[in-house]
Amino acid sequence: QGDYIINSSGTKRGEWFFSRTYKEGAEYWVGFIGGVYLFHSVAMDEQRNIIPEEAAKLGRAASHGCIRLSLEDAHWFYRTVPDGSDLHIVKNFTPGQNLGDCKNYKGLPVPKNDMSVWLSANGRDYKQKYLLSCEAALIRTVAALSGITDITEDAVLADLPQDGTDPEKYFVCDDIDSGRKNKDGSIHWNNYGTHPPVVVNELEQLFARNDKSDKLSATEEKLTDSQLSALISSSETFRGAVVWVVGHPDRWGTNPPVNERGMVAGEHVRFVLPVKDASGNFLVYDPETGKISPSKTAGASRNLFNYRTVCISAK
Repeated sequence: QGDYIINSSGTKRGEWFFSRTYKEGAEYWVGFIGGVYLFHSVAMDEQRNIIPEEAAKLGRAASHGCIRLSLEDAHWFYRTVPDGSDLHIVKNFTPGQNLGDCKNYKGLPVPKNDMSVWLSANGRDYKQKYLLSCEAALIRTVAALSGITDITEDAVLADLPQDGTDPEKYFVCDDIDSGRKNKDGSIHWNNYGTHPPVVVNELEQLFARNDKSDKLSATEEKLTDSQLSALISSSETFRGAVVWVVGHPDRWGTNPPVNERGMVAGEHVRFVLPVKDASGNFLVYDPETGKISPSKTAGASRNLFNYRTVCISAK
């Protein structure tokens, strides 16, 4: 219990160690308290095999003073947490306590296993401010999950190019707050939205301006639900995806019209988390509601968008 600094003694970090004294080793170690104690993976034997009985103790007091992590979390910690970071060890910590407070990460990306907790606590604060600003709101949310928490949705909107009619190059919108209206007062879907290249470009710029380019990247992919599911299950570096869907399919139907710009009626974006729930469902964050929901699919009518997806990855 107390306040410390990661690698204050300059012990650095390493990918493997083995203690002859304790006849145990571990991968991805990072030192604190003068390098005497470490963050590291679950205990392993000399051949770097996980020791099952020690792995079963994860989450309980079982080490000689070090802090054990799952192999995935140890790899993330080793790769992501810089020397000089503040470390606060508290007594009687309740799992999930304060994870919703993004300030606890001090500019670090939210670990993917904590994203659902963070979004459950903060999602409503990141939901879209305007009727037609789902893409900008989701860019801001992805930035926050990446450790960039000091930007507003208005700042994202101001940064997006808005002087054209091509959603592949611009954020197309005549009136961000209300949109051009039909005679009956409903929003005319022809007049708002943007597509993956614009979102990728904005995220890459945000990563570059906030010294994240060496840690994170945004790329456009074409991923069906089954491919997205496989990526969630198999990739250690996948940190979620922005997907294009038809919002409110009950209103627009399963085959809504598409205009000459390639914009679909009811066009909307959502964020698919890089983890699933206990039943194997996708966990999907909707910027319109600010909430996470489990779903059998990543979103309605993704085929109309050729399954275009913006993937966020750790390097």
